Amino acid sequence: MHLTNSTTGEQVFAPSGFSWTTLFFNGFPLLFRGDIKGGLIIIGITSITLGTAHLIFPFMANNMHKKHLFKKGFVSSYMGGMQNNQAVNVVINNVPEPVQEQEIKPEEPKKIDG
Repeated sequence: MHLTNSTTGEQVFAPSGFSWTTLFFNGFPLLFRGDIKGGLIIIGITSITLGTAHLIFPFMANNMHKKHLFKKGFVSSYMGGMQNNQAVNVVINNVPEPVQEQEIKPEEPKKIDG
């Protein structure tokens, strides 16, 4: 997921899903990404649980990092390959106009000669 800081314009890529780097290197990938708090939490809890938590954190690390970036002011910069404001314009401008209701008059039954 590409994220852009709304104040500085800085762009980063935030991976999603399972974190193989966290599986192999514990909380250090988060430390290197600048998420000191998240990295220290992972290292600390893994130490306290004698490594048991090490099997759980790879599933959570990328989402923890994204939350950290969102708190720093980053927002999703792409939505389906287009800028957020373009996606909103597409949604707003492609709303169909309401259909005018027309009164339908029933047809009179036809007489059959016979």
